[in-house]
Amino acid sequence: MKCHNCGGEGHVSRECAWHTELTEPAADPGGKLKAQFKRCPACQAIIYAWDLGLPCDTHRIVADWQAYYNSGRFVTDSAATREHANRNRDQHPDRRQQAARQVTESRAARELA
Repeated sequence: MKCHNCGGEGHVSRECAWHTELTEPAADPGGKLKAQFKRCPACQAIIYAWDLGLPCDTHRIVADWQAYYNSGRFVTDSAATREHANRNRDQHPDRRQQAARQVTESRAARELA
């Protein structure tokens, strides 16, 4: 028996620990998926709604993504991404500041002429 929510063996979707996070609170024990989740028609995995229509090997499976998000690896990867973004921010001047400087220089040049 394979769970279509998490991909684990030995239980079904309605018994899965992810079931309460993925479904709307309702009296129905089957539950309806929240708006941001859809079930892939091909592999039956629960994926993000915006990934619907992508091939099965490219869409993100919710349980896998949430496990990564709650892992220490995500924190490390996020810190590296923030560091990279800050490094790039320092390399490229703010475009608005650059535009304001150019306008000021242009107006100063007109006043001198």
